[in-house]
Amino acid sequence: MALLDTPPLPPASLGEPARWIGRQLPLIMAHELLWLDLFWRRDTAANRHQCENYALAARLTLPRFGRIEIRARLEGARIDVVMETAQRLPRAMSADLSDAFASLLPRLRLQGSLTLRHNQQAHET
Repeated sequence: MALLDTPPLPPASLGEPARWIGRQLPLIMAHELLWLDLFWRRDTAANRHQCENYALAARLTLPRFGRIEIRARLEGARIDVVMETAQRLPRAMSADLSDAFASLLPRLRLQGSLTLRHNQQAHET
């Protein structure tokens, strides 16, 4: 229970840790306990249209795929997401993720984009 009440430290790539709110959620997958770290903050710098804007992030380590980090910006009715994995996802899985994201947007009344990349790509650019 103490782990649930202790906010995780955000990844260094998110910048100043004090600006982020974080929570850990336990997940049971294939009889294994995993921890999903969630982070969010209100984004006051991007308040161009006088609407609520947020920066969001999640971190999870899966036995098969390694570390997965998701960063997103929610500005009004638009969400842009970058999902970075430790290793390249199979092409079929990447297509399924992109399709699922695209099909979810209209149900949430949002527009947006999903960018998938793996760590090696992130360091090459």
